[in-house]
Amino acid sequence: MNHVREMTNQNAVYASTVSDRPAVSDNGLADNQTALAQQIQAFIAQLERYPHRYHLYSLLTQLEALGLLKDTTDRQNLQVRLGQDATLTFATTSIAAVESHHHTLQVLINGFGLIGVNAPMPLHFTEYIFERKHQHGDRTWLAFINLLQHRLILSFYQAWRQSQSVSSLKQPDSQNFTHYIASLLGLDKVDLRTTQDSVDYYAKIYYAGLYAGERRSAANLTKVLSQYFGVPIALQQNLGQWLKVLLDEQTQLGARRYHLGQGLICGEQLYDVNNKFRVIIGPVTFTTYQQFLKTGINTQRLQEWLYFLLGYEFNWDVQLILAEPEVPAFILGQPIQLGLTSWIGNVHRDADDLIIKQQ
Repeated sequence: MNHVREMTNQNAVYASTVSDRPAVSDNGLADNQTALAQQIQAFIAQLERYPHRYHLYSLLTQLEALGLLKDTTDRQNLQVRLGQDATLTFATTSIAAVESHHHTLQVLINGFGLIGVNAPMPLHFTEYIFERKHQHGDRTWLAFINLLQHRLILSFYQAWRQSQSVSSLKQPDSQNFTHYIASLLGLDKVDLRTTQDSVDYYAKIYYAGLYAGERRSAANLTKVLSQYFGVPIALQQNLGQWLKVLLDEQTQLGARRYHLGQGLICGEQLYDVNNKFRVIIGPVTFTTYQQFLKTGINTQRLQEWLYFLLGYEFNWDVQLILAEPEVPAFILGQPIQLGLTSWIGNVHRDADDLIIKQQ
């Protein structure tokens, strides 16, 4: 159901850039609680008006995600009670009605329970309860039956939830399914609310299908980065670089361990084309361009992605391409960064001359 994703933010899987997560102040926490209370009120109002749109399991999952199915004796908290209505009809929906009274939300279900045309209790027992309710205004028997089967219905839902691991994504305190996917990637089970990584935990899990294997291709790497940052990204492979040779590994006269074609190296440096690549980003807008500079918010995220996907084996640098219409004019008195955001004269092409080396 679409309502699940609308009502809960815990099950959102981040496929785009995730904003910084500053520490929540007391005022911010109060604002969040107020927003949650308003969200619950709007949801209950819609639920009372259109109960037939919901399936039982989906509804209980949403209520649990909103913290309304917790066992509590605090009368200040809304309590959800599950039960049935006395009826002799063959139901076509799993939810009969939803009624709110003070601090209690009564959810009346169809399909299974102790009373009804398909219930385990004798049919005349349902007829008796129906008669007492509708002809005498006596709800005592119905309230007593619902008192007994509230826990039974809730236990039935909990048994269903245990076999539906993906439903744990909607629960802030239960992340079993997330842990299953994270285990395929070698990620530890961490507290998602306190992790300090620049890249959101869910973002890494979202792309698990692309890099869960041992071999990680350049095509999949560009796909992950392009979708995550929302900008064009390409890779230039086999980029040449000079590697310094350690003194004890350099060829020395008189040493017998060096032979032509078997480890002999002339000089102090070795030219290598296998262990460096270039990340080409752009063309992008000027705002996005600044975010990928060394002081930008996306620089650390890019580093974390590359180290997470490839490890520390490769060297790499970044080439930023600024779209031609976004190239700023060089004006005295304007805040510019020499060599980074300044160009002399009119530039009639994409500015692609900036290459940022990574240490």
